[in-house]
Amino acid sequence: MKRRAIAGLLSFMLAFTLLMPGVRAGEENVYLDHDGRKIESRLQWEPAWEAELPFEQTGIEIGKRERMEAKSFRRSADLGGALALEPLEAGEEQGNSRQGPQNYVPHSDLAEETSVIVELQEEPAKVVESGQAQIQQRSSSGASAGAAQKVKINLEQQAFKKAALNRLPVTFGREYSSVFNGVVVNLPADRVDELLQMPGVKAIYPNSAVFATEVGETAEAVLQPPSSTSFIGSELLWAENIRGEGIKVGVIDTGIAFDHPDLMGAVVDPSGYWGYDFVNEDHEPYETTKQDFEQAKAADPSIPEVNENGKPYYTSHGTHVSGIVAGQGVGIPGEGAVTGVAPEAELYAYKVLGPYGNGSTEDVIAGIERAVDDGMDIINLSLGSQSNNERSADSVAVNNAVKTGVIAVVAAGNSGPDEATVADPGSAEMAITVGASKPPLLTPIVQAETAEEDLVGSFFMETFDKSFGIEALTDTYELVDVGLGYESDYAGKDMTGKIALIKRGEFSFADKALYAIQSGALAAIIYNNSPEALESGTLGGTDVTIPIYALSGVYGDQLASALASGIVNVNFGQTIEQDTIASFSARGPSKPSFDLKPDISAPGVSILSSVPEYEGWYEAQNGTSMAAPHVAGAVALLKQKYPDLAPSEIKALLMNNTVKLTDRTGARYTHMDQGAGRIALDQVLDAPAIAMTEEATESVEHNLPTTHYSGSLSYGHVGLGGTSSKSVVIKDIKGVASNYSVQSLWYSESEISLSVASSDVSVPAGGEQSIDVTVTVPASTTETYAEGELILSNPASSHIIRMPISIYVGEAPEVIVVSDLALTPEIISPNGDGVQDAADITFTIHEYTAYFSLDLFSAAGQWLGTIVEADEGLSPNSYKLSGWSPPIPDELYFVVPYAGTSLQEAEPLLSQAAPLVIDTGAPVAEVFGELEHTGGLPEGTIRGQVMSDLLIDLFVLQRGLAYGDVIGVAALYQDANGEWIQSDGSIDAGGRFTIQVPVQPGRNQYEVYVYDLAGNGAIEPVQVIEYNNGGQVVPATPGAVGNHQPFNLDLFFTVPEAVYSVSIELQYSTSLTLTGIQAGPELEAHQALHQPDTPLTLVGTPLDASGATARYEYFISLEGTDGYSGSGSLGRLTFEASEPGYYVIELSKVVLRDRAGHEIPVQVSPIAVIYVH
Repeated sequence: MKRRAIAGLLSFMLAFTLLMPGVRAGEENVYLDHDGRKIESRLQWEPAWEAELPFEQTGIEIGKRERMEAKSFRRSADLGGALALEPLEAGEEQGNSRQGPQNYVPHSDLAEETSVIVELQEEPAKVVESGQAQIQQRSSSGASAGAAQKVKINLEQQAFKKAALNRLPVTFGREYSSVFNGVVVNLPADRVDELLQMPGVKAIYPNSAVFATEVGETAEAVLQPPSSTSFIGSELLWAENIRGEGIKVGVIDTGIAFDHPDLMGAVVDPSGYWGYDFVNEDHEPYETTKQDFEQAKAADPSIPEVNENGKPYYTSHGTHVSGIVAGQGVGIPGEGAVTGVAPEAELYAYKVLGPYGNGSTEDVIAGIERAVDDGMDIINLSLGSQSNNERSADSVAVNNAVKTGVIAVVAAGNSGPDEATVADPGSAEMAITVGASKPPLLTPIVQAETAEEDLVGSFFMETFDKSFGIEALTDTYELVDVGLGYESDYAGKDMTGKIALIKRGEFSFADKALYAIQSGALAAIIYNNSPEALESGTLGGTDVTIPIYALSGVYGDQLASALASGIVNVNFGQTIEQDTIASFSARGPSKPSFDLKPDISAPGVSILSSVPEYEGWYEAQNGTSMAAPHVAGAVALLKQKYPDLAPSEIKALLMNNTVKLTDRTGARYTHMDQGAGRIALDQVLDAPAIAMTEEATESVEHNLPTTHYSGSLSYGHVGLGGTSSKSVVIKDIKGVASNYSVQSLWYSESEISLSVASSDVSVPAGGEQSIDVTVTVPASTTETYAEGELILSNPASSHIIRMPISIYVGEAPEVIVVSDLALTPEIISPNGDGVQDAADITFTIHEYTAYFSLDLFSAAGQWLGTIVEADEGLSPNSYKLSGWSPPIPDELYFVVPYAGTSLQEAEPLLSQAAPLVIDTGAPVAEVFGELEHTGGLPEGTIRGQVMSDLLIDLFVLQRGLAYGDVIGVAALYQDANGEWIQSDGSIDAGGRFTIQVPVQPGRNQYEVYVYDLAGNGAIEPVQVIEYNNGGQVVPATPGAVGNHQPFNLDLFFTVPEAVYSVSIELQYSTSLTLTGIQAGPELEAHQALHQPDTPLTLVGTPLDASGATARYEYFISLEGTDGYSGSGSLGRLTFEASEPGYYVIELSKVVLRDRAGHEIPVQVSPIAVIYVH
């Protein structure tokens, strides 16, 4: 059985910064000595975090805990003293997160750079601000709390970045703090896992590709009646003068063409602030235009106008979405007009998708943050990715945005019709996720017969964009199979007056249409290469002059099979069709909870809306991208009508009152297809109350369960023989009392029991009432999925609330009675020095247990006693044991939880065993002699040897960590101002250490400390070194240079007395040429400080160069000021050699004088050597 490793043992890399009072993420561990001086631990917890000390390697036979008959013995072995278990207070954190840091990035062995998003532990600032404002009921309190939280987040992020830079080749991108606490990190893909070891990390997510969720344009003028906004009931609220006035909607998308006549009044201040462009980092979030493409093309001719997915470089998606939300119906003469669902709502654009409608998770989160910071009431995200993960970074950001009071409407995605295809961030539990249905549309039908007039079938079709001439197909025509529709497939076929049948695949729809037109065909039918419907597609820039139809793979195969047997003739018709689910609309459930998604459906097929001028002002498009803004607009209307309703209440109001959808055969769509049904504002208006299910999500801050509410009863997985109960809250929203009868039903015969606690419920005016709904799964059932409805009927108003119910049946996950056992910190030093003397123990109980204890075992497997025991039972909760400081020897131990019906029957929960290290002794170390110092140089070296420490035994010798991972070395010294400064050293693989320290003129004192991760050795120095540094002058060269390459001779000095003038005579080979002299910076700065108008004197005098040796005098003097004392450079002389060789430069005479002219005694190192090669 796999046990918690020492990755848990030292996990207080995270826990220590979260829980220990007075220590915050980003600060060093500070220890004070008796004089008030402080030594700061530079050790990082990460190496010990990742070291492995698996529990099973300890040799503990944990099941053989001593079973003593007399509990008095167990009491005598009580290691907990007078400590007592206390439930964690609301908001109090446990030592470690519930799951520990999570990595959701797929593993890679490649070293190529990748981008990830790292989430940190501190709660996002806007979530804190919102929560505090709700508690205090005043915004100033919330704002203050939010500002304070941003400081904490900044400290945590800086600590993380510092640690990552120290250990990994990383660069950083965006930082988030409002609705997501995290940082974008770029690093080699094969090193992503190492980020888990950094301080404060909660989770790592892929920085995924994100794209607009429309699936192409469709032929226009097919909608019956003319507006999808009318179809959902918007006009009924308009009649009440509810048009979205004052409601701010943030469109997180490709930008908005604010100059569209239908949007100019909706984008409130296009000349001022109206959003942000995260693609180009500016305040003009306009669409990516054709002009942008032309500029990009000029810079890089390889950039295609249309990418491999058929998407043009220039965009219109955000403008189309915006018209559905809040188009104002101004229109263009001869072109039409679009009125959105909430025509008086205010639009703001957050451009996160650039060319081709593509973007990334990092920009989506940035857009969400900015929208929340800007005070949006609603955000619309008609975008998605290729993953279905409720715990994705953007889903977490959406959930947190909703917690701040913003209503998030998200497209489900266009990867249907397969199960579990809903795309992030549409998987976010707190979002309103929208699937796509059909408004009333004229749907073309093809009827096929053999030459003998035997019916092959009548089939519904779809129409591609830019298809023309449908109305002219009034006769019967021969159908010709042309395979994939390559140009060569038409060879030898007379297509005049005939219809081409083409199979999807291998090349574009546009080229298939082009070859059909060139063949002379009257029309073409393209059928899918998979069984499902082919509901839409784009023909790009092709000049289409014939109708192009789309057909499902099943129907297409039937036609192809009939053609293989002989001639098939077809004729065409059409019918009005509505309220079917688009085949492309992504389906639920969301994972990993298997909750119902989408939440609701809305029109998303052939939706006519605004586009920029370069796209023709108006266009019909398909996609859940078009469905979501119908709901966002509806929410704006409801937000105006019911300003006090919370986001979850508006979500429930919409879900409670829908139209249930069926397919073309009348078969009911599942909840995972349609959600609660198609949005119906006419039904919403009649609702006096709402019904909501209490749910919990961990896809928010801290991974701790957070309550939210939904309009569905999603039970997720319930195991065989299992039972699950949910609470449904019925709440009045109109200030009137109401009574509802309650019934539940399965849609098909089921063995699963579905029971409601009460058959009727009375809701007081302005109040609420709750009932429990319970499912019980027989152990013998063979069902894997069931769904039904909870129906609440109000006879007085005829109002009916319908809540979808879904349940997946399977083996229930193993119930973990105890989880998250953590010691904080997990290395302690109970020696009374005030440094890590005690640990807090935290854990969570998930279901009632009659007996519980925490027992301590040695690393050798010996049971040592009980830390704490609850023999009268523990209820589900999170618990804390504070200030545990056990009187036991220094060693490695394991804390093991036991749970069961009694002491005798309790079993060890091995997976939760938590390690503990007791280490009360400072490292044993020796300092080698005195300070190593070469006269005149500004630095010296302290050397020594670390001999032993418990942490060396556990981590260095047994686990292969470096000495420097668990042992630190440092020296404290005083600077010229008397301030104590810390200089940190390094330790090699043999335990030998060096510390570089500055050397001042005169007396120097260094306190040498050798300390460990437990804080031992941080208070008392292992040795104090005294060093007296008299006056010295030392010449220095770079050691080696190339021939004819200039080099410098620096004249370093250290003097306790005040130097006023210096005279130095040099001797050197005439093969060296002196090319320049300059004063030392310290003397120059001293002169400028005290006599800024008077330069110092600098004179160089050649004395002799007649033989092989040249002599030169260097003189420098301060003027009108006191002398300079300290260290630095007397000057710099620049030489150049005429030929290779070794050269000696000798200081033959050095005289330093004070201002009175008295000579200052100094030691001189007379020779400097340079090698010229």
